Amino acid sequence: MKTTNNVQTLLDDDTLQKLNRLILIDALESGQPPKGKSQWLRELIEDTVNYPSTLNKIEEWNPRNIKDIK
Repeated sequence: MKTTNNVQTLLDDDTLQKLNRLILIDALESGQPPKGKSQWLRELIEDTVNYPSTLNKIEEWNPRNIKDIK
C-alpha cells in the first residue's frame, strides 16, 4: 500500500514528551528498536480506525447525518 496522504498536527511540549515515552515503552515491551514518531502514530491511527466498534460506526455511517452536526 502506497501512502499518499499525510496528517499534520501540533503538540504541546508535555504531550510530545509523553508520546516519546510511550514510543520508548512500546520498544522496551516488544524488544524491538524504537519506531519513528510517524510510524508509531500511523500504526496507532490504523489500529484505532480498524477497531471493531469503530468499524461498526464507519459501516453504519450515513452521509445524510451531516445535517445533524451542530
